[in-house]
Amino acid sequence: MESSRKDIKEIVGNNIAYLRKESKWTQLELAERLNYSDKAISKWERGESAPDYDCLLELSKIFNVQVDYFFHEDSSEKSAYINSGNYLKIRELLTVILLCATAYVVATAIFLIAWFDNHESVRYFWISFVWATPVCSLLLFRYFKRNRHTLGRIYCSSIFLWTLLASIHLQCLLVNINAWMIYLIGVPLEAVIIIYNFVKK
Repeated sequence: MESSRKDIKEIVGNNIAYLRKESKWTQLELAERLNYSDKAISKWERGESAPDYDCLLELSKIFNVQVDYFFHEDSSEKSAYINSGNYLKIRELLTVILLCATAYVVATAIFLIAWFDNHESVRYFWISFVWATPVCSLLLFRYFKRNRHTLGRIYCSSIFLWTLLASIHLQCLLVNINAWMIYLIGVPLEAVIIIYNFVKK
């Protein structure tokens, strides 16, 4: 019985190692995505221990396979448990790109309506293009968060923060209010973003 348990651990460990290497990730990178230590990943891959079911569920989402994939050694058996995850990821990314494009289409529509309606006020409506940028960064943040991409999430958080502050500043300038000091708020908030992600790791 003990040997069969060990065999299962080795099979699970080998499958985790295979999928990790196929994804071109180090043990540390996989550990960060799971919020585990790289030592835990190393033990799994050596067959010394095995992840619990919740962790296997997370691994199945990360590698786009069904949970049962990890318990099979034969490649023909494992192929039945491979999800069409890559297709879903591409479709999700295309959806995000389409939504970002929609944000700029809306900004263009606002500008054109202003242009045809009143030539005097049109100079105020270019700001709609600026406001579209933090909207797009939020959409990309959601995509990277769902796909557990830490760096992408950090970059999008920072882009959202600074483009939002820039949008507010420029909006104030249009009504002759110089609110440049609003950027000072961004410094501690940027620090919070970085610290939060390191603590989460």
